[in-house]
Amino acid sequence: LFRSTSLRPHHRARLVATLVAAAFALSLPAQDGLMMTRISATANDAMFHVDGQTFTGAAVFTWPAGSKHNLDIPMWQYGPAVLKSRYTFSHWTASTGPAGSSSNYVTITADPGIPWYNADLTTEYALSLNFYQCLDGGCAPPGTISVNGTAYQQDTDVWLGGGSTVTLQAMPNPGYVFAGWAQNGGALASVYSFTLNQPTTVYPVFAPARVIQLLSDPDG
Repeated sequence: LFRSTSLRPHHRARLVATLVAAAFALSLPAQDGLMMTRISATANDAMFHVDGQTFTGAAVFTWPAGSKHNLDIPMWQYGPAVLKSRYTFSHWTASTGPAGSSSNYVTITADPGIPWYNADLTTEYALSLNFYQCLDGGCAPPGTISVNGTAYQQDTDVWLGGGSTVTLQAMPNPGYVFAGWAQNGGALASVYSFTLNQPTTVYPVFAPARVIQLLSDPDG
């Protein structure tokens, strides 16, 4: 293109350097463009991890298109704002639909067509049964409490979905009678239902049965 006699030495060196740099740039693969991706959870105080770092609620990331990233969230975690509440993981959802795996740990590819991912969570509340503590193996509970058909014979927390219907049934063991629910003045029947919208404690009361002796006159 140029004869060597047409350029001074320092101009020739600069031109060669420019041509070499241009050739090197053309030999490199095209660099991926940057894009933004929002990662979030249904509950704004739930924690999740992106590439090993912890975030709460939601976070926005700038990534090269095509890059790989790891998302994970605990299968369940306590709600920090409400005592005896927790979040249970359901699945990851993307802007295009379900993320394709029910696992709480997924690897995603940054894609301009998928601007967000969300961890879908279910809020659960504790239904606390408070009527009898068994501290050793020789326990004799005064009765049984059925929660939606599952029987319990001592104090415990039963985790149920927020907004679900709860049906309680109190069944006294031999030698006891059911005296009512302490939190309602004993006015409710042994079987009743309610909607669980917050952590709730129930206090079933069992009392020793009274011995009644019947006499007849004359005898027999």
